[in-house]
Amino acid sequence: MAHEAYLVGRDQVSLERPFDASDKLFAANRIDGKTMDQASFGHCTFANVSFKEVTIKNGQFLNCAFIGCYLRRATITDCRFTGCKFIECNFSHATITGSDFRYSSFRDCYVPWESLEHNLPSEPNLRAELTRNLSIEAAKLGAIKDSRLYRRCEIEANEEHLSAAVRGQTEWYRQHFDGWHRIVAAFEWLLSALNGIAWGYGERSWVLIRNYLLLSIIVFPILFLFMSEGLVSKDGKNIGFIDAFYFSLQNMLHGGIESGIQAATAATRFCAGLESTLGVIMAGLLASYVFRWSLRR
Repeated sequence: MAHEAYLVGRDQVSLERPFDASDKLFAANRIDGKTMDQASFGHCTFANVSFKEVTIKNGQFLNCAFIGCYLRRATITDCRFTGCKFIECNFSHATITGSDFRYSSFRDCYVPWESLEHNLPSEPNLRAELTRNLSIEAAKLGAIKDSRLYRRCEIEANEEHLSAAVRGQTEWYRQHFDGWHRIVAAFEWLLSALNGIAWGYGERSWVLIRNYLLLSIIVFPILFLFMSEGLVSKDGKNIGFIDAFYFSLQNMLHGGIESGIQAATAATRFCAGLESTLGVIMAGLLASYVFRWSLRR
């Protein structure tokens, strides 16, 4: 198995006080209900260890691997898990406060959003990386709500990171994002922002529906009203807002509505074609959202 690499080269010992070790393997231990205060572990592996209802305070875990560990109802306070790996662990009903999981990763397990929400890294790039990992793992395990919450946090953190890169907010950003890299960051931020404005990052259907209605019943009807000289009515009457409104719906909905209006100039034909294209794209995005929603259910 892939995680067997974390067992090699580490002497197996019992997990007991003073909870201070380096390059050791702790396997099939059970310390349910105990308190681990000032624990310090570096480059250790915890395999099939039960931490049920354990209280871990002021702990330091550096590059440790937790494989198949049971942390149900564990209380973790003011701990640092730096560069740790959590594989097939159980964090059900765990309480985590004032802790740090920077550079850590999760595989085939995740921490519930409400347990980790206030323990995410303050640096936006690290926060985005961690929440992306947790969003994927939560989705794999069917925890759709937690996955979406982590996904939204990832998006916000990534945009904050890109914005800081463009502005050169700190010395770190000025060193890592100069010249061309800053331009690329600006472009990526713009694409992400437009993604949110256009269809809510694929997570908020109401944004897509709002934009669909806004374009079809307000924006394009007003545009066509100002370009009414380039529109021709089949019965020869003057073009009013209602006519422009029905013409807009005809373009957006691709059938079902006959406005009796035709685009007669290059400008109006271009606008009608643009609206028709947007209608197809937005209908496709909405269908995609509905399909993904049905899979989640």
